[in-house]
Amino acid sequence: MDLLLRYVTVAVLCVVAFGVSSPALADWQLTDLGTPNGPWVSGAYGLNNAGQVVGSGGVPMPPPPAPPSAFYWESGMGMLDIGVLGGYSTSNAVGINSAGRVVGWGDDAVFLWDEATGFTEIDLGPGFLEVGALNNSDQVVGRASHHAYIWQAGMGRVDLGTFGGYSSVAHGINDAGQVVGAAEKPGSPVPLHAFVVTPENGVWYRDDDSDGINDLMSDLKTLPGHDISQAYDINVHGDIVGASYTFGVQDIRAFIYRHGEMQNLGTLDGDSSIAYAINQQRQVVGYSKTAAGVGHGFLWQNGVMVDLNDLLPPGTGWEIIMASDINDLGWIAGTGVGPNGEAHGILLIPEPAALALLLPGCLLLTARRFRVR
Repeated sequence: MDLLLRYVTVAVLCVVAFGVSSPALADWQLTDLGTPNGPWVSGAYGLNNAGQVVGSGGVPMPPPPAPPSAFYWESGMGMLDIGVLGGYSTSNAVGINSAGRVVGWGDDAVFLWDEATGFTEIDLGPGFLEVGALNNSDQVVGRASHHAYIWQAGMGRVDLGTFGGYSSVAHGINDAGQVVGAAEKPGSPVPLHAFVVTPENGVWYRDDDSDGINDLMSDLKTLPGHDISQAYDINVHGDIVGASYTFGVQDIRAFIYRHGEMQNLGTLDGDSSIAYAINQQRQVVGYSKTAAGVGHGFLWQNGVMVDLNDLLPPGTGWEIIMASDINDLGWIAGTGVGPNGEAHGILLIPEPAALALLLPGCLLLTARRFRVR
């Protein structure tokens, strides 16, 4: 190995070691995203790799209460209240893709929105509607008429079915079109299991044996001792995150599902945790109770769960109560309670300052191990 290649290798190892494996070594910048209009509360739910964030805000109590309204936030522009779809009174934004397309719902409608064209209502038919996510192909997933669906312009809505029970819901989708969520199985109390649907040749539903169950829907089962699971997100590698628990028992555990195995991610020493999002670096974020019974946002990677509040500089006055999404740069969108006691959407960004200070020492130590001659 020549000298240049050795030093490049060392540099890469250092960046990986400090930039990915040890998030607590970095300084983290918290940005208060504000609220859509005045002294409201807000929450951030979706984030793309450009750092654009979406969520919703409202006034939860008098005087006077205000219904939730979706927002779009971008650095340098701030928060934009995108309003509501014509004829409706509420809006909530839950996801945003790389093109800046936003997906959300309000009242009994699911919509797409972008700055250029505004609102576009998605025709999913009558009944109770939900939306979970969209990918970079503008494929949308959620629940309609009690069943999980995938929708795409020109294709319409495809019912993904259940495991033989009454209902199902889709929460996440990756760019390969793999859909994750939860579906009921027959039985009482209702056994709800996490699923992944992997399409084949552009097909998401197939029932070759005519048993009424989607042959492309795989049951992810549960953690040992549990009877219910939900899957919330899936990354480009097909890694899945969610939560597993027992009906009627406060024993909820975040999980990651890889290579056919479901792994318990643990908690922040409390009795429950839920994993909501995973990026391509397999960094996971979500919510966990602490030993004091308080809900905090967490970051999990390489087998370690970290309380996001422990990553903030001292004296900020903020308490991070939820982490909802993470992009491939490791930026995190969520919700925090600020010094004034109001809950606001937040964006957390790991700064390179600490990495820059530690990198020279890392290079020296690692170079010695290489014994360059």
